[in-house]
Amino acid sequence: MKSRHRPLRADLLPTALARYSTATRLDLTLCMRVPDTALASAVVSALHVVNLSYSHGFGAAGVSELAIAYPGLIDLDLSNVVDLGDAAATEVAWARVLRRLLLAHWKSLTDMGLGCVAVGCTEPRELSLKWCLGLTDLGIQILALKCRKLTSLDLSYTMVSVMRVSWFLCSFHGHKKEATNDSVFVSFCEAISDRMRKGIEEGGDTHARPRHHGGFEHEMSEAEGAGELWAKVVAAQLARKL
Repeated sequence: MKSRHRPLRADLLPTALARYSTATRLDLTLCMRVPDTALASAVVSALHVVNLSYSHGFGAAGVSELAIAYPGLIDLDLSNVVDLGDAAATEVAWARVLRRLLLAHWKSLTDMGLGCVAVGCTEPRELSLKWCLGLTDLGIQILALKCRKLTSLDLSYTMVSVMRVSWFLCSFHGHKKEATNDSVFVSFCEAISDRMRKGIEEGGDTHARPRHHGGFEHEMSEAEGAGELWAKVVAAQLARKL
């Protein structure tokens, strides 16, 4: 815990990375001051994973330096960097081979920024957009058309409608020849009903994780081999079905 509250001396970052030139992961979680200049000087070609969650002090310019300096970057965690938005998302798009991208709590991110990410980063398997309140159905439509390899998408607490989530899931089955995954999991959708669930299943073998109890009843009846089913709140009505 103590180490988490020690201030980062940004001037030492280039020296540290030069010493450990074979490092593949850079974790700057909870750093209160990471200026753009520090990210610009942190050039180690071997880095594949960068975690800047809950950090502050950098903007779109710093994200641009990261995306361009590390062509092999496959995992980028920018969650809870609340000052970032569309400008930073445009720079993220330069990281062409990203497999995992976390943008949770980018409350100013809009469909325009997400569209830039979707066009530039076509390889992601996991994408978190939790609490991205500026997103609408349009952004998810662009995502479905461009990011055909997604296997996990977190849309918790967004303004995306249930109908668009259903369309997103069905689109993966409809373009199965273009997609490499057999199923895509959308986490914590607010209200996927039994009727919506039935429509999704009629479109193919794609799966969703509903939250309403009626949807969970159907999920349990079809998930005998499932390793885990998740529910935030379990009421007595649902418990009787277990």
